[in-house]
Amino acid sequence: MSHISFSKIPKKSGYRYVDMHFHTTHSDGAATVDQILEKIRRLNIGVAITDHTEIAGSVEAFSKKKKSDFLIPGVELRSNEEVDVLFYFYNIDEMKQFFEKEIIPRRVKVLICYKTNLSLEEIYELSKKYNCVACIPHPFGYSMRGGSNKTFEENEPILKKFYVIEAINGGTSRKNNEKAVEYIKKNNMCYSGGTDGHSIYPLGNVLTFSKAKTIKEFLGNIKNKKNHVMGKEMQFNKLGEYFYYSKNKIRNVFKK
Repeated sequence: MSHISFSKIPKKSGYRYVDMHFHTTHSDGAATVDQILEKIRRLNIGVAITDHTEIAGSVEAFSKKKKSDFLIPGVELRSNEEVDVLFYFYNIDEMKQFFEKEIIPRRVKVLICYKTNLSLEEIYELSKKYNCVACIPHPFGYSMRGGSNKTFEENEPILKKFYVIEAINGGTSRKNNEKAVEYIKKNNMCYSGGTDGHSIYPLGNVLTFSKAKTIKEFLGNIKNKKNHVMGKEMQFNKLGEYFYYSKNKIRNVFKK
């Protein structure tokens, strides 16, 4: 089995499957926490809710967690260089302490989301200070998010220090993801993957999986390259995302 593959995800006994990059209505997503929990239970997968410089969605999910649910505490921070970094924690209380102490005093509102006024160097130092795993998402996909297509190259010296790169991002293009995979292989880096979903529909299209029973084992497998990433991007990329986002919003209105 290839460790990174743009293919259908095989379900094998003994493996834990997790969508490592997902957004909720607590930031710029259309999916509610209840919708996410319902779907991961139906698909028998886990999820890391990674809202933009916000942990309320992850906290809500843990407050509604069933024993069988596999949830990884997460958050997507944006630096003052306009670069994103995913943080994954081993338990929800550690993430709460980190967020309240380090992020709340340094975050600013931008439209409907938050970002930080921390530099990438400062965010990197925080990743070393706390018991967490930090990952660089969509390294070559910033032009699809209104940013520069040179974002990664311009910040490569510090980004390389994070050692985990998102190999497959469901919201970017195959070309950008192939560049990420090539970079991972060339630099012998660790890897993760997720849909970067902003509506409920793509949840589970890209999964990180490994033989693990606990969050500690699962994140440890990522750090030791004992995991796999498989899945495919959303059809029509950003246009597809806008369509499903709108569909999810309409669904939410009619469910009220």
